[in-house]
Amino acid sequence: MKKILIVGSGFNGFCNAYQLLKSKKYEITIMDNSPFFGGIMYSRKIYDFYVDNGVHVFDGIPKDLSKIVKKILKNKVDDVDFISQSAFNKKVTKGFSLPDLSSISLSDKKKIKEELLLLEKKYSKKKNQLKFKNLYDFFLKRFGSNASRIFSLIFEKIYNIDPKKIEPQAISQTSMARLKFLNDNEMLKLKKFKFLDTVLAARRKKLGKIDDLESIYPNEGMGMRGWCESAKKFLERKKVKIHLNQKINEVIQLKDKIIIKTNEFEKKFDKILWCNDNLGAISNLINKKNEKNFQHSISVIFYVLVTKKKNINNFTYLQNFDPSSLSYRIAAGGVYGNQLDNEGNTFITVECPTKINSKIWKTPDESVKKIWEECKKLKLIKDKSTLVKYHITKIPITLKMPLLGYSSYREKIVKLVNQKYKDLIFDVSNNFFRRE
Repeated sequence: MKKILIVGSGFNGFCNAYQLLKSKKYEITIMDNSPFFGGIMYSRKIYDFYVDNGVHVFDGIPKDLSKIVKKILKNKVDDVDFISQSAFNKKVTKGFSLPDLSSISLSDKKKIKEELLLLEKKYSKKKNQLKFKNLYDFFLKRFGSNASRIFSLIFEKIYNIDPKKIEPQAISQTSMARLKFLNDNEMLKLKKFKFLDTVLAARRKKLGKIDDLESIYPNEGMGMRGWCESAKKFLERKKVKIHLNQKINEVIQLKDKIIIKTNEFEKKFDKILWCNDNLGAISNLINKKNEKNFQHSISVIFYVLVTKKKNINNFTYLQNFDPSSLSYRIAAGGVYGNQLDNEGNTFITVECPTKINSKIWKTPDESVKKIWEECKKLKLIKDKSTLVKYHITKIPITLKMPLLGYSSYREKIVKLVNQKYKDLIFDVSNNFFRRE
């Protein structure tokens, strides 16, 4: 049997292990730097609750993947009608998680429409795909100058950086790939144009049934930690060896084997499958420090707000794109996760992106009242709701955005790693999402 090491225990690492298990040829080991299987999907215990590190749900996944998840969780899941919402200019759009610019002035809407029709005329007959210099150029060539200006303000609010400094493929890490600026019926009319169909959006309920995707969530009251622990047990039953809390000290390529040394063990493998896209960790394989930091880290203040379950209105999550707000993503994780304490309390979570050492970063407690009021104004909680208690976590790095030059630098590093380690294989999915 060939011995395979998978580096990374996140959902990507799990899926690779699951695929390899279909063959009897492999003895599989999974290793992770994290002390918990599942990485960022592993929910934290806060008060009496298991709190996910963001909105981590199996939302809109293919049926085949849904069957796998249900099998591993022994059908301890709920089919959930995830109620997504978005907000912009104080207006909330239900059933839609992207920015909805329909609250802007009629004159601005007219300008955006005129620009879109010019883009349709310019690009609809072109066979080659559009090429973009940066993320702002992505907005500009797809949405026109007026909409791209608004999208840039939204982007800077969420990610604290000018989109002109970010590589265009970062769009896959955002909820900003499509544009909605009119009501659904008017959007559907514009989507009849060939090019505009690829760049515009309408709410799913207006589009009708367009796929067979399912939305599910573990129902054991442990958040996504339930998935992580069940997935780990499933793999262990299949004889997959799992080593957590491991720091890689050295990788040595032999003629037909590859050795990995960690803080706890030294083992020999036939292949290493690298499922961690951390550029720093990849660079360390060849003892090469980043000549330049090619990744922009997004820091967040993460609030857990505890209140009576009856105070929370019917929603799953809302993405607040209003540039003047503190909150960005708000989720009713305690409700859809079936979590309730002995006093009838549950929780919502609020992610507030900010720069490290900003005012809210230094004194996050001072903003709790304002954030609570924002939740009321967005109609996520009832007006007379009382905040029972709250918990604050400062997260210096939630995700990393590729700065200009990232792709070419990563390609260079990967090439050097491949030259040095012929039996180390990089997973090709740079930005992996459960849906994909």
